[in-house]
Amino acid sequence: MPVTVKRHVTRAQARKVASRLGVTCTPKELAQLGVWGESKIYDMLREGTFPVEPIKIGNRWRLPTAAVLKYLGLED
Repeated sequence: MPVTVKRHVTRAQARKVASRLGVTCTPKELAQLGVWGESKIYDMLREGTFPVEPIKIGNRWRLPTAAVLKYLGLED
């Protein structure tokens, strides 16, 4: 079920940000979509509750952009 984008970010604005993301994105880049804040994303990653399987390289998190956008209902 797609998540509702926060009110202060329109779907069009979120899609514009999404179009600039690479194959994977960082939590900071994902926070620019306006769905979750950066701290909330890190909390979900640490707790294992993030809705998409993350990639952890050393102590850095990467998120598969296509899977996140599909979950959010923002894919083209």
